[in-house]
Amino acid sequence: MINGALVTLAGYVASEPVVKTVNEKTPKVSLRVAWNSRYFDRATGEWRDSKTSFATVHCWRRMADNVSPSLRKGEAVVVTGRLAVREYDDKEGRRRTSVDIEADAIGHDLSRGVTRFQRTVRSTGDEAGHSRLDDLAKSEAVRDGLSGDDLPGEDALDQMHTGHGPVSDAGGSGGMFDQNAVDALAGTAAEPVAVGAPF
Repeated sequence: MINGALVTLAGYVASEPVVKTVNEKTPKVSLRVAWNSRYFDRATGEWRDSKTSFATVHCWRRMADNVSPSLRKGEAVVVTGRLAVREYDDKEGRRRTSVDIEADAIGHDLSRGVTRFQRTVRSTGDEAGHSRLDDLAKSEAVRDGLSGDDLPGEDALDQMHTGHGPVSDAGGSGGMFDQNAVDALAGTAAEPVAVGAPF
């Protein structure tokens, strides 16, 4: 019997995915995911949002390669993985709790928007690294509605891996998600927003 806590959560990407390479060869992507639930307040007779919770989701290897060009801050996602909760002391010596999820699967929440799937091809041989980067660039291009000769080259790869790649605006084909809702979850919105409302 394997001990562990498997969890599935639905929420919003609360931070842009951070791309790293572990041991100079293993890709890893980490991102914060925020969620809250709604409850009925009997005292007021209204539905209210519960306190927002956050977890750091870690994606490895091929999943990391796919997450990097696919997910952006503000998008609704569903995550399945192994839960780990640990305590640590911050720089000021205060006791903190960290909630982490080692993702087994992650993707857009299709109850809140639409997306398009593109299968990536596993590469072999000396050109494996270049082919993987090409796949990432093509995935990014498909997200932005490009095809054929419009596919980006090395410049787009550089932008993608430095976190400055193209992101669809709220009015475009990729703008299915409420950015203000996620900013409200993360505490960065200029004005209060009702989180949890359909969009």
